[in-house]
Amino acid sequence: MLTIKKANRYLPIIEPILRQQGVPDDLKYLAIIESSLNTLAKSPAGAAGMWQFMQTTGRQYGLEVNNNIDERYNIE
Repeated sequence: MLTIKKANRYLPIIEPILRQQGVPDDLKYLAIIESSLNTLAKSPAGAAGMWQFMQTTGRQYGLEVNNNIDERYNIE
């Protein structure tokens, strides 16, 4: 039930971004599978955020990841 409530909140943010970037809409389900739409999720392996990026992967996609800022937690 909590994931459904989060979907009502976060999917309207995610869907237009995916559309704008030309990414298949089904990618939104990856965030549900990986983190149950928990923006503060962190795996035992160190993946973080709703999309569960590792530090190196986040940096490869241009995210700032350091001791002060970790953009992996930003939904957008």
